[in-house]
Amino acid sequence: HGDAHGGNIYFTGGNGDDNVEEVGLLDWQTYSYGNPIGDVASVLFNCLSKSDFIDHREDLMDAYIQALRRRGVEAYITRDMIVEGLYLKAGYYFSGLLFAFDLVGDDKHQQEMLLEGWKSFNEKAEIMDLASNIEKFLHQ
Repeated sequence: HGDAHGGNIYFTGGNGDDNVEEVGLLDWQTYSYGNPIGDVASVLFNCLSKSDFIDHREDLMDAYIQALRRRGVEAYITRDMIVEGLYLKAGYYFSGLLFAFDLVGDDKHQQEMLLEGWKSFNEKAEIMDLASNIEKFLHQ
Protein backbone atom coordinates (compact mmCIF):
# COMPACT_ATOMS: atom_id res chain seq x y z
CA HIS A 1 0.00 0.00 0.00
CA GLY A 2 2.73 2.46 0.96
CA ASP A 3 0.78 4.97 3.08
CA ALA A 4 -0.25 3.19 6.27
CA HIS A 5 -0.99 5.52 9.16
CA GLY A 6 -3.73 6.07 11.70
CA GLY A 7 -5.75 8.28 9.37
CA ASN A 8 -6.05 5.45 6.84
CA ILE A 9 -6.99 2.68 9.28
CA TYR A 10 -10.60 1.87 10.13
CA PHE A 11 -12.20 -0.35 12.74
CA THR A 12 -15.75 -1.71 12.69
CA GLY A 13 -17.74 -2.78 15.72
CA GLY A 14 -16.51 -2.53 19.24
CA ASN A 15 -16.99 1.20 19.82
CA GLY A 16 -13.45 1.52 21.18
CA ASP A 17 -13.46 -1.62 23.31
CA ASP A 18 -11.98 -5.04 22.63
CA ASN A 19 -14.82 -6.27 20.40
CA VAL A 20 -13.47 -4.97 17.11
CA GLU A 21 -14.88 -7.00 14.25
CA GLU A 22 -12.72 -5.77 11.39
CA VAL A 23 -9.62 -3.67 10.82
CA GLY A 24 -8.71 -2.39 7.40
CA LEU A 25 -6.98 0.23 5.31
CA LEU A 26 -8.93 2.83 3.39
CA ASP A 27 -7.06 5.42 1.37
CA TRP A 28 -8.61 7.60 -1.31
CA GLN A 29 -5.35 9.31 -2.19
CA THR A 30 -2.52 6.78 -2.33
CA TYR A 31 -2.81 3.13 -3.20
CA SER A 32 -0.20 0.87 -4.70
CA TYR A 33 1.27 -2.56 -4.40
CA GLY A 34 4.26 -2.57 -2.15
CA ASN A 35 6.17 -4.34 0.51
CA PRO A 36 3.78 -5.20 3.37
CA ILE A 37 6.66 -4.95 5.83
CA GLY A 38 6.81 -1.22 5.14
CA ASP A 39 3.14 -0.83 6.04
CA VAL A 40 3.51 -2.86 9.23
CA ALA A 41 6.58 -0.84 10.19
CA SER A 42 4.72 2.41 9.47
CA VAL A 43 1.81 1.46 11.71
CA LEU A 44 4.11 0.34 14.53
CA PHE A 45 6.20 3.50 14.32
CA ASN A 46 3.42 6.03 13.76
CA CYS A 47 0.40 4.68 15.58
CA LEU A 48 1.79 3.35 18.85
CA SER A 49 2.36 5.50 21.89
CA LYS A 50 5.82 5.41 23.42
CA SER A 51 4.71 2.95 26.12
CA ASP A 52 2.88 0.72 23.63
CA PHE A 53 5.92 0.82 21.34
CA ILE A 54 8.12 -0.35 24.21
CA ASP A 55 5.72 -2.94 25.59
CA HIS A 56 3.92 -4.35 22.55
CA ARG A 57 5.78 -3.86 19.26
CA GLU A 58 7.36 -7.33 19.29
CA ASP A 59 4.06 -8.99 20.24
CA LEU A 60 2.33 -7.12 17.42
CA MET A 61 5.01 -8.22 14.95
CA ASP A 62 4.49 -11.83 16.02
CA ALA A 63 0.70 -11.46 15.83
CA TYR A 64 1.00 -10.13 12.26
CA ILE A 65 3.20 -13.04 11.20
CA GLN A 66 0.86 -15.57 12.85
CA ALA A 67 -2.20 -13.97 11.22
CA LEU A 68 -0.56 -14.33 7.80
CA ARG A 69 0.14 -18.00 8.44
CA ARG A 70 -3.40 -18.68 9.72
CA ARG A 71 -4.75 -17.21 6.50
CA GLY A 72 -2.47 -19.38 4.37
CA VAL A 73 -0.25 -16.55 3.15
CA GLU A 74 2.97 -18.15 2.01
CA ALA A 75 5.21 -15.15 2.48
CA TYR A 76 8.49 -15.53 4.29
CA ILE A 77 8.33 -12.73 6.84
CA THR A 78 10.20 -12.75 10.12
CA ARG A 79 10.32 -10.43 13.09
CA ASP A 80 13.89 -9.47 12.07
CA MET A 81 12.59 -8.38 8.67
CA ILE A 82 9.97 -6.17 10.33
CA VAL A 83 12.60 -4.70 12.67
CA GLU A 84 14.73 -3.87 9.63
CA GLY A 85 11.64 -2.27 8.09
CA LEU A 86 11.26 -0.15 11.24
CA TYR A 87 14.79 1.19 10.81
CA LEU A 88 14.20 1.96 7.15
CA LYS A 89 10.87 3.69 7.84
CA ALA A 90 12.42 5.66 10.71
CA GLY A 91 15.10 6.94 8.33
CA TYR A 92 12.41 7.86 5.82
CA TYR A 93 10.41 9.74 8.47
CA PHE A 94 13.53 11.52 9.69
CA SER A 95 14.23 12.86 6.22
CA GLY A 96 10.58 13.88 5.89
CA LEU A 97 10.70 15.78 9.17
CA LEU A 98 13.82 17.63 8.08
CA PHE A 99 12.16 18.56 4.80
CA ALA A 100 8.98 19.65 6.59
CA PHE A 101 10.89 21.99 8.92
CA ASP A 102 11.84 23.98 5.85
CA LEU A 103 8.27 24.04 4.50
CA VAL A 104 6.30 25.23 7.53
CA GLY A 105 7.85 28.68 7.64
CA ASP A 106 6.33 31.01 10.25
CA ASP A 107 3.02 29.14 10.63
CA LYS A 108 2.90 28.59 14.42
CA HIS A 109 0.21 25.90 14.24
CA GLN A 110 2.18 23.83 11.74
CA GLN A 111 5.38 24.39 13.74
CA GLU A 112 3.66 23.02 16.86
CA MET A 113 2.34 20.00 14.96
CA LEU A 114 5.78 19.34 13.52
CA LEU A 115 7.40 19.60 16.95
CA GLU A 116 4.92 17.04 18.32
CA GLY A 117 5.85 14.74 15.44
CA TRP A 118 9.53 15.34 16.16
CA LYS A 119 9.06 14.44 19.85
CA SER A 120 7.27 11.21 18.96
CA PHE A 121 9.91 10.34 16.36
CA ASN A 122 12.75 11.09 18.76
CA GLU A 123 11.28 8.95 21.56
CA LYS A 124 11.02 5.93 19.32
CA ALA A 125 14.40 6.57 17.68
CA GLU A 126 16.00 6.49 21.13
CA ILE A 127 14.17 3.28 22.07
CA MET A 128 15.43 1.66 18.86
CA ASP A 129 18.94 3.13 19.24
CA LEU A 130 18.34 4.28 15.70
CA ALA A 131 21.67 5.96 15.00
CA SER A 132 23.79 2.95 15.99
CA ASN A 133 21.55 0.38 14.37
CA ILE A 134 21.21 2.21 11.05
CA GLU A 135 24.98 2.44 10.92
CA LYS A 136 25.24 -1.34 11.50
CA PHE A 137 22.56 -1.95 8.88
CA LEU A 138 24.41 0.15 6.30
CA HIS A 139 27.63 -1.78 6.86
CA GLN A 140 26.03 -5.17 6.14
